[in-house]
Amino acid sequence: MADIRREDQDAETQEEYLFGGNYKTNERSEQPSLPIAAAGQMACRFCHEEYQGIAADSNHTCEERENRRLRTDFSTIRPATHELKSWLLFLDDPDDPYYATTPSEAKLSAYFALTNTALDTILNENVVFTHQGELWRVNDDENQPRYWEGGIAGRDQDVFDRFMEFKFRLEAAETPERGLTITVSPRFPDARHHKDETKSLGFPAEIPPGVALQAQSANVDPDEYVPLLQAFADVVDVNPKYFSEERLADQVENNDGETTSYCNTWALARYVRLDRFATRTLTGHEGVFHDLAKASMQNRGRGSFKWDGEKAEGYNDRVVLSGQDWGRLITGHEWTARAKVYHPRKVRSEFTALDGDDPLAHQKLEINYAKLSGDGNIPWHALDDVIREFDEKLLAVLSEAGLPTHAHADTFIEDHHFKRTEHDPDILVPDLGLDTVKAVEQQVARDTLLSANLGEKELSVARMMADGGRGAVEVAKEAGCSTSTVYRTISKLGDAADTFGNVVGYVDEYIRSEVSSLFQSLERTARYTERRLSEVAAEAEAFANDTAMGRWVRAHGVKLVERYNQTTLELSGALTRADVQRIMREGYAAAKRTGSKAVLTLTDALVRWHNPDGDLRNSRPFSVLSNSVLTLFGARIGPAP
Repeated sequence: MADIRREDQDAETQEEYLFGGNYKTNERSEQPSLPIAAAGQMACRFCHEEYQGIAADSNHTCEERENRRLRTDFSTIRPATHELKSWLLFLDDPDDPYYATTPSEAKLSAYFALTNTALDTILNENVVFTHQGELWRVNDDENQPRYWEGGIAGRDQDVFDRFMEFKFRLEAAETPERGLTITVSPRFPDARHHKDETKSLGFPAEIPPGVALQAQSANVDPDEYVPLLQAFADVVDVNPKYFSEERLADQVENNDGETTSYCNTWALARYVRLDRFATRTLTGHEGVFHDLAKASMQNRGRGSFKWDGEKAEGYNDRVVLSGQDWGRLITGHEWTARAKVYHPRKVRSEFTALDGDDPLAHQKLEINYAKLSGDGNIPWHALDDVIREFDEKLLAVLSEAGLPTHAHADTFIEDHHFKRTEHDPDILVPDLGLDTVKAVEQQVARDTLLSANLGEKELSVARMMADGGRGAVEVAKEAGCSTSTVYRTISKLGDAADTFGNVVGYVDEYIRSEVSSLFQSLERTARYTERRLSEVAAEAEAFANDTAMGRWVRAHGVKLVERYNQTTLELSGALTRADVQRIMREGYAAAKRTGSKAVLTLTDALVRWHNPDGDLRNSRPFSVLSNSVLTLFGARIGPAP
């Protein structure tokens, strides 16, 4: 008997889940979450401006929404730069006495200074220099740079057939893993490939003359690049002026008045090192990474989630979200990035971590640039803003995992390059709001399925797609319909479903799972009710998104629950009786603008809320007097419906 009662209770719960119209809510909290776009008509939860669809929600901005980020009461941990890979072009200086009168005859002073003077010095001396009080050395112990013939053909005035390319390695003497490797090659207009003049060299024909450095560094911040290069130039008898900030071809104006950046970054990684026992809230099936993956529209081919716990828990877990998906979670974020937790290749034991002598016994949490199809390089002039964005992503992940975002000694482990220093106090910690993402995406599924007006065959298609991983032909065959019915169903489901190559399905795991649960609930609750989905949709019509009642629901965070022919309105936040009276009066005005069915539903509803002391209150605020007068908490409000 207990099993039967438990089964009945489960069925009732599932019925409430299916038929309870849990409309989009604006939960009142001290830490507001970012609104996630739903299907169809939408409204900003902050300024209440209305718009249509996910794309419009992503593009919407307002002052209130911008201010949704959470300001901390203390400085936040400052991540360190792990990796940076960039192309830098230092222009020839027209004031240089060696500068030619025409670009085609450019002397390429900086290039030849590096490849002649610097090379000669390095080959004959053990070159060391000091940068900001730190001892650096050039190349390895054998003191030999690498060089080879490049792809650029010599010019008519040159005495060689091909320009040489050179690689120099600058590394910190005490920590050699901290270093900068530069590959040197020339740039000038109308350069030709040495084999085929029509073959691309990888840079535009109108590029201004200068020296290009392919710079790849580890544990070096970008603001160290120029002073480090100048210190290197000085010690190898090259004019440091060649590598000044002023000569960086970051934003060069052409003859048409347009600016072009010839300096950009294709790899960037920022990290903190976490106590290995603290990372468990990030990794695994219940971790933040898994939730991030589910919250992204990864079925559109714009993200990935991989994990590897074979050698150790959280050995190498990573999730990639496109810039669009990060933007759905954090207002203003636009760069694709990978969140990654990983051990070094040789994993230390937990006992080593407990000893506290080896920081490499603990994992890194890293945010790095993971280019997806269509993503470009980061312009050098935008790098500071992107670093700030990546740091905000990292802080948001820490916060979502319940970990400290300030320099907490038991959480953050120092190594040679990461120290427990803090950002300026004005850094912001965004709220990812993944619980809100999940709730709203599930609401997308409910709203869409209830309002799509699907026929019998289309309902079968919607159910088949919830199983995932099948093509239109296979779904049509199993549903007993044509492929045109499959595509018509996808069209009716709007933003909730799409085609992904040869596969048809729902746009993310939350929606797919919710649709599956809806159909399962429908089966389990069949013995309690004979109402069809279409009938539920008819009752919900009064509260549809495009009605005055729908806007009232969203504006006040009202949750509509319907069970056994009883409508309950659940109000969010801590409310006084006066608050409830005001909200319900606004609801009554909205209901009258919507129609008689909305008025009947509202005035017959049971209302539930919590008072400022946290106590639950239940009331039927509307009542009808014998003289056909409608009252709200005893005050006359209008004629009886």
